[in-house]
Amino acid sequence: MLDEMAIKKHFEWNGKEFKGFVDIGTGVKDDSLPAASNALVFMAVAVNSNWKVPCGYFFIDGMTGKEKASLVTTCLEKLHDAGVEVISLTCDGPSAHYAMLKELGANLSLEKLNPCFQHPSDPSKHIYVFLDICHMLKLVRNNWAKLGVIYDGDGEKIKWEYLVNLHELQESEGVHMANKLRSAHINWHQQKMKVNLAAQSLSSSVADAIDYCSNHLRMDAFSQCHATTKFIRTFDHLFDVLNSRNPLSKNFKAPLRPSNYSYIEKFLDEAYNYISKLRNGEGNLITESGKKTGFLGFLIAIKSIKALYRKLVDSPTPLLKYILTYKFSQDHLELFFAAVRSAGGWNNNPTTSQFTSTYKKLLMRHMIEGGDGNCTAQDKTKILDNIEDQCTFNSVQTSLIDMQNIRRYDLEPREVPQQTDHDYCDIPNINMVSEYKEAVISYIAGFVPKKAVNKIGCPSCVAALKNNHLTGFVAWKSNGGLTIPSESLIRVCTETEKCIMRIINATGGSLPNCSNIHGAVGTVVLAQCIGSDVFKSLESHMYDTTATNNHIARTIKTCAQIYTNIRMKHQGKRHTDTITGKKVRKQLSKLILFKNQ
Repeated sequence: MLDEMAIKKHFEWNGKEFKGFVDIGTGVKDDSLPAASNALVFMAVAVNSNWKVPCGYFFIDGMTGKEKASLVTTCLEKLHDAGVEVISLTCDGPSAHYAMLKELGANLSLEKLNPCFQHPSDPSKHIYVFLDICHMLKLVRNNWAKLGVIYDGDGEKIKWEYLVNLHELQESEGVHMANKLRSAHINWHQQKMKVNLAAQSLSSSVADAIDYCSNHLRMDAFSQCHATTKFIRTFDHLFDVLNSRNPLSKNFKAPLRPSNYSYIEKFLDEAYNYISKLRNGEGNLITESGKKTGFLGFLIAIKSIKALYRKLVDSPTPLLKYILTYKFSQDHLELFFAAVRSAGGWNNNPTTSQFTSTYKKLLMRHMIEGGDGNCTAQDKTKILDNIEDQCTFNSVQTSLIDMQNIRRYDLEPREVPQQTDHDYCDIPNINMVSEYKEAVISYIAGFVPKKAVNKIGCPSCVAALKNNHLTGFVAWKSNGGLTIPSESLIRVCTETEKCIMRIINATGGSLPNCSNIHGAVGTVVLAQCIGSDVFKSLESHMYDTTATNNHIARTIKTCAQIYTNIRMKHQGKRHTDTITGKKVRKQLSKLILFKNQ
């Protein structure tokens, strides 16, 4: 994918030369070159993994489609030489990109729509084109609102007026009919870059509210709204299909896989036929008018994703089990731009030198946290840096630092001694806790939900930490004010206590002198609890989250780390007392003299 980021027109002396000129990597230095106003960035996003990597950048001040096509060709050739198989190209929809795609070999005219071109290094392979679906959804919303009325293939009116009427009705009544329509959605031109406003305007919840007002409440302001609600639902479902990001989702948000493709393909064909027949007020097809980009972008995406499914999934030798269409979204690049802008704390666009410096930092380490920019992160796709700091522990991804601490303090539970020449002196690995400690753990676990509220944030996950039934030691201790931990939380805290006991055994009673010990403990506890019945009540809630942002895994690890912090603070106090002695105020430290009367 490629996109441009605005930068500050600014010249500065770096001690050797002036920076800030247009630079496309040719090495040509000309005094007549203008100041760069944009950074054109190329990025590769893995379809079969969770990484992304910037491929290169160019400082430009406007560029023709032919020039961009040349840069794309060079980038594709270098990726091919590195062993990367490129299957698609994503960009937004300005006229220069249409010219670029035409130069590469794609045909984007509706009559002969063929959104693909031959790979420059391997003509037997094709690269499919996507116009970023988030940009296309915003353009559809913008053009519909500006036109006011669109006509479908049957000549029925699709009116923006119904959304305005629904908003006015909800404001006058003071309550909303299960939708997010607000004044910002109606006055969209003030925040036209926000994708969420467009997605919430063209959502099934808005269509349901309009239908209810028309069919059940019989309101005249919503009469004959069938064509409008069909239009809204079509683009809502189409956006879901082309923006899927969770392998566990269902219906239109599900990934494309053999079990649901026949159903999805039927809808895609119907949507393609529906959009291609939409007309403006003058009776012209919208896909052939001056406001065609958003609608044509959806048609291009439908063609491309169907072809990619046949190539990657529905083939004699499938490369993937399913396709997550969010992989083809330009959000990955927009979030990279947000990280660049926030890396140095600038509120405005960076200079060329600042951009270059931050770009290198992001390649070295991907831990720079950025704002949301023009979009919100929808998955956990990370920038592929050049420092390998991850490994797998019992099917759980963990950092090398955590893995080092796991081995150093013998945190991984084992049933047999370590295989060494001196097994007889091996420190026993703790796999059991006493009945007394079980009672104490159930009491300490009650403090965890209070600390977890802000860290977890999800109300459903926080609710799963609590119980309404008093049992055991907590029932005996409580006078009505204690938080009752759930059975799953107690299980997590018990596994965490076992890890802490192993640390104490490994150190001989001393304190562990290392960083991020709670992270290592959290990883071990997660490996022990994930896949069991722990937080089983959250299994259905898991379908609302992405695979790389599993709320069950996050809740387990967060609770283990909170419990570890509580126990380590206590261990620190105990160890301090053994060194300095318990601090007790001396008796008779103050004398009071009474005068005899």
